Amino acid sequence: MAETIKTGYLINKVPYKVFDEIISFIDKTGTIYNCMSLGSKRITSKNGRQLFYATPIEFEIFQSRFDNKLSKLKKAHALEEIDWKIETNKALILLNEIIIKSKITTKEFFTFYKNMLKIIKENKYSVDVIRLIIMWRFLELNAAQVDFEQYESNNVLNNLQLLESGKYNKIESDIPQTFKFLKNYIKIIL
Repeated sequence: MAETIKTGYLINKVPYKVFDEIISFIDKTGTIYNCMSLGSKRITSKNGRQLFYATPIEFEIFQSRFDNKLSKLKKAHALEEIDWKIETNKALILLNEIIIKSKITTKEFFTFYKNMLKIIKENKYSVDVIRLIIMWRFLELNAAQVDFEQYESNNVLNNLQLLESGKYNKIESDIPQTFKFLKNYIKIIL
């Protein structure tokens, strides 16, 4: 195993055994790495206090040479102050879920992730509107053609047109129906 240093964002943590976790992070090339983080759930863990979502982190890992083996996290260091409140944000949870399930690994994908994090952190819109923005931009990134005429509701049609034109602050009604409509399109892609 060769030691490498990568800078990126934590996108997933899965508990493993009692004190360990399997973590996933995305780096600036858009590549997603999976690593074993030994002891990160212990109270005395140095790495456990650095592994937070939406914070740029420098990961020192022992990268595995084999596809069927996990890399091991040696050390993690947060490069910015950690925002504790953002951990439970529904928009961030949706963004991370889309990133994990998607098979895209490009710089454009990493740029998409950073832009969506910026919108989440700015907190200009409601969480539900931000979730719609994330879904819409993901569909744009994948060059998906959304058939507006497929949905009969005028409010949903209006919301889709507002998303397309970038007028997010005017989205007010039928947000759950719009969310459901876009979710069906994303299921096709993922």
